Amino acid sequence: AVPVFEKRFNQSLDSIRSDPDLLNQMIEILKTEFQQIAAVEGLQPYEIPQGFHLDFTQFSRENGLLTATLKPSRHALSTRYQSDIQALYNQLESREDQLKHLINGLLLSKNKKSRGK
Repeated sequence: AVPVFEKRFNQSLDSIRSDPDLLNQMIEILKTEFQQIAAVEGLQPYEIPQGFHLDFTQFSRENGLLTATLKPSRHALSTRYQSDIQALYNQLESREDQLKHLINGLLLSKNKKSRGK
């Protein structure tokens, strides 16, 4: 996938990595791709990723992210990405709270208008 993004943005991986705007564009492209695939496959909303964390670290035995049999090391991956995953959940919860607050405000406003008639 990385060469595709390098070609699309006409930038090296290092340039993309250091540019928050390009990283956000990559995330939006990934979201769109996931949504299109989900629509074709008939996935439910809860089956579609809503948040992404981009990390350009290659998994290897040397950095402990792969086992000796070249399988992902679940424990090492869990340890390494636990805080990133929690941050994504926190962002989603924050957005959910904002939406609930907005909806409640709209409902209250609508109720006040209908009582005034």
